[in-house]
Amino acid sequence: MAIFACREEAETRITNTTSNKIFTDVLYAALDSLADKHKLQGVTILHQEVYPDQLKISTLDNTLRELEEEEHSLKITLVRDLREVIDDIIFLDLPENKKYKVISNQQEVLSLSKKNQEAYIMNLSDIAFDKDKKAGCFYFAIHCGSDCSSGYLIFIKKRENKWVIAGIIPRWHD
Repeated sequence: MAIFACREEAETRITNTTSNKIFTDVLYAALDSLADKHKLQGVTILHQEVYPDQLKISTLDNTLRELEEEEHSLKITLVRDLREVIDDIIFLDLPENKKYKVISNQQEVLSLSKKNQEAYIMNLSDIAFDKDKKAGCFYFAIHCGSDCSSGYLIFIKKRENKWVIAGIIPRWHD
């Protein structure tokens, strides 16, 4: 079981109900798809801002240049819109599932670290949507040490009243 901790900063805002519902639908699936690469099974994951906004914006700008060459109009629109929310700090309020647990209490995080559980850091942006709110994308980064940290753009779409992952574009790797 991986354990998530959400750390609320002074600037933190709680995601709106729509974004939180979408993260409930897709975040665990995204983690599952990246679990083997990043060895996410059984680790504590702390959600907090760690990557500078300028790094995230630069990542989006590079992605836009690549997408424009391939003429992906919906993805281009979503990435442009993501630029507007990339620096928003979010607070997750996700239900538990069998593999992952969300922790919002900082004391609980400290207690886990005293048990020598390895802690990874996850960074998320808010979600940028298309005008019909049937597609979206968000920035996701995981910091798990010097040899496995990575950043991704995760594209999502609404299918039968549920949000699913439409694609994951790796953006950088340390």
